[in-house]
Amino acid sequence: MRKHLSRIKGGRLARAAFPARVVTLAISDVPGDDPDTIGSGPTVPDRSTLADARAIVTRYRLDLSEAVHRALADPRNETPKPGDPVFANTEFHLAARPADAFAAAGETVRRAGYEYVFLGERVEGEAREVAAAHARLARELQAQGKRAAILSGGELTVTMTGSGRGGPNQEYALALAIALEGTARHRGTRRRHRRHRRRRRLGRGPLPAPALTAQPPRAHARAVSIRPPFSPTMIRPAFSQPWAPCSPPAQHSQTSMISVPYWSTDRKIPMLRGHVRMPGHNKPAN
Repeated sequence: MRKHLSRIKGGRLARAAFPARVVTLAISDVPGDDPDTIGSGPTVPDRSTLADARAIVTRYRLDLSEAVHRALADPRNETPKPGDPVFANTEFHLAARPADAFAAAGETVRRAGYEYVFLGERVEGEAREVAAAHARLARELQAQGKRAAILSGGELTVTMTGSGRGGPNQEYALALAIALEGTARHRGTRRRHRRHRRRRRLGRGPLPAPALTAQPPRAHARAVSIRPPFSPTMIRPAFSQPWAPCSPPAQHSQTSMISVPYWSTDRKIPMLRGHVRMPGHNKPAN
């Protein structure tokens, strides 16, 4: 539908640029890397029709404005099709694909000494259900004492209820965090929290972050959803160092969901920083 309600999607950008030469360098974010569906194909022929869009409205009983109904009923609003002269001087090239991102991420994971668990690049379904399935797999790997990274891609959905807002990536990340609660408890964490609270009561400030060590991380498996292009500063969790994310792949891809591991280079988890309320205190912890 969006192709028939946009001024640039569905090949309309190529039509607007005609007769100029148009070269498209695309970063795929869809399974199959179909040029017609990447970004709704602004510079490639559109194989869908106004009739297809109207059928979707009827099938899902969409409540749309009168202006939208008029646009979908106007034959002049049809998108350019294969063979249209506006595409005579256009080129389309794939600059990056989800497969490229997974290949680079998998190589990085192996070099780091982790087992590479790839669930495919066409994962679909409710974001919270997929997150729960990934969490179960992560717990199983942790119980087996394996150091593993779970990677997957696809297109998740969120069924809206009430007045909620947000997208599938947020839904996945939050559902995953809830499902993995308690898996990251290390020895000494509670003792450190008690020492932290005692120092606050005495006015001595927070404990310093533990120093980096050369000790290997303890066996565990965790997954965090991100949407590249990304950088380590964008995906660093709410922990102070010595936490470190897996190095990002050299070529970025607008993959809908990639799960990458985080690991600690110290046996003790550093204090949570930011919006964390400690028991018995009204102010956030520093």
